[in-house]
Amino acid sequence: MAKLQCFVFLGVLAVFSVASAAISEEDKNAIKAEMLPVLAECGKEHGVTEKDVKEAKESNNVDAINPCFIACFMKKRKIIDDEGKYAPEVAKSEHAKYIHDAELVAKLDEISDNCASVNDQAVSDGAKGCERAKLLTACLTEHKDILTEIFKD
Repeated sequence: MAKLQCFVFLGVLAVFSVASAAISEEDKNAIKAEMLPVLAECGKEHGVTEKDVKEAKESNNVDAINPCFIACFMKKRKIIDDEGKYAPEVAKSEHAKYIHDAELVAKLDEISDNCASVNDQAVSDGAKGCERAKLLTACLTEHKDILTEIFKD
């Protein structure tokens, strides 16, 4: 579950790399320690279990996860704001906390900026942010190879 959770955050937040050395084990552990309580809380709120996340990961089907769970996580991390819009500057500051390679940070910034286009798409749930979270997750998934590289074992 931790890999997908991190993917949702950095992939979700965005987060993002080209080399497995891009993030230290210490930083990976810090990310997990910071994110897991938020993910657990959102899972409880939206009926998403660790089993659900594991199955989605194994089937490579993020759509199997309730988008309101993802929105909950992103809103609590301020990646989606109170109006239900993606906040790329927040995503950039989040990944910059853990990625210390300037070239990789630039790539992550580019992904964050690219995915800001989700704010131009119409959604029907407004400030709730569930549909926007789904759009953002889809955008980040387009960069899956880069995003998952950072967390490979």
